[in-house]
Amino acid sequence: LELAFRKRVDRGWSGWRAGLWYWRQVLAPDTFRLASLLEARENDYRSEADLKTRLESAIQDVRYAVRTFSRKPLWTIAITMTLALGLAATTAAFSIVYGVMLKPLPFEDPDELMALRRGDRWGWETVSYPVYEDLQLRQQVFQEIGVWSPSVRTLLLGDRPVRMNGAMVSYGLFPVLGAQPLLGRWFTQQEDIEGAQGVLVLSHSFWVNQFGGDESVLGQSVIVNDRPHTVVGVMPEGFAFPYPSTQFWESLAFASRQRNRFYLRPVGRLKPGVGLAAAQNHISTTEWVIPPSGEAPERVVPLQAMSLLAYSVRDAPTTLWLFQ
Repeated sequence: LELAFRKRVDRGWSGWRAGLWYWRQVLAPDTFRLASLLEARENDYRSEADLKTRLESAIQDVRYAVRTFSRKPLWTIAITMTLALGLAATTAAFSIVYGVMLKPLPFEDPDELMALRRGDRWGWETVSYPVYEDLQLRQQVFQEIGVWSPSVRTLLLGDRPVRMNGAMVSYGLFPVLGAQPLLGRWFTQQEDIEGAQGVLVLSHSFWVNQFGGDESVLGQSVIVNDRPHTVVGVMPEGFAFPYPSTQFWESLAFASRQRNRFYLRPVGRLKPGVGLAAAQNHISTTEWVIPPSGEAPERVVPLQAMSLLAYSVRDAPTTLWLFQ
């Protein structure tokens, strides 16, 4: 009632007229309720009428557009194709930018993951096995360090050889990533020793396509480049590292230990309380060495550290420029 009184004053009613109306409503509350209901119903009718008017106007606009387009079909096709191409290009560009630069890495606490690369003037990204051993021995900023190297192998599946993409990885890599096998286990430190029995972990798609998803695959022997390997695990569906095409992971049992064979890519997980800047400073200021061997002297190999996400998108600007 107070709100209704104020509305009438705002409309220009005199104080005497508004006051008289107010006391009439107080003395006859049912009349006020009926008037309020009638006013609300009138407002509803007005809203419905406005909506109907707007719909009729929109329909008229659509009819006019159809008539206009039908008179100029080539112009209409050109405009439609331009809009379609623009929308498609915008969607594709966003998908690429999101997938390459914005999408978080699918690992546990990805902000703690760092990649290491050579810091010499050549800008190469790989290290040799002796440098990996020195990192394991002397680094102070990572909980664990693992290494990986892409590989292409010939696997003997039954009586047919199949060429497949895989990766050589150390026993510490998947614990660094926080990944857990769907079946079986990951490699042990003893299985990384040179000359140890070869072991394999399969991707989910490889397991399903080649072994029919049979859990008895664990313990089976698979010939990889003429060497027997035992299947010890299967990764969950959707897991892919380092590339989406990776179908299996093998231990470092047959990996080269040569001091000048640079092919391994280190990845580490920061210790609690260690920041990115501190880790970068420690890695870049420490002299990582390849020990002397025979007549070959000791060799210092400078390293740099960066977040694994930055390492993963290091070629993104070139990719996006090419897309443009």
